Amino acid sequence: MHKMDGMIGLSVKAGKVVFGSEQAVMLLRTGRLPLIIIAEDASERTKKLIRDKSASFNGKWIAYGTVEALSRTTGKNRVAVLGIRDKGLAEAILKIYGGGTIGENNEAK
Repeated sequence: MHKMDGMIGLSVKAGKVVFGSEQAVMLLRTGRLPLIIIAEDASERTKKLIRDKSASFNGKWIAYGTVEALSRTTGKNRVAVLGIRDKGLAEAILKIYGGGTIGENNEAK
């Protein structure tokens, strides 16, 4: 298991995850969502929605894993988008991902 998967799983067990683009965008608008994770094989429409909304509301997002892998890690079906609600967990995931600085379009790099 990759460290990212472990941190995502821990976030799910702690109840600090929202699933789906609608829930993620809703919390992003209120400033209560420090990180969004999008499956690399999510639809282009979903990716565009998250990129655009993240840019509009100054949110961070990363592309990680596949729908199948995120579903297996979270224990849910068809997970293409998930939001990490806890700032500390989000920072830990960003650190593992590669530093957590903001790149173009607010993609965490």
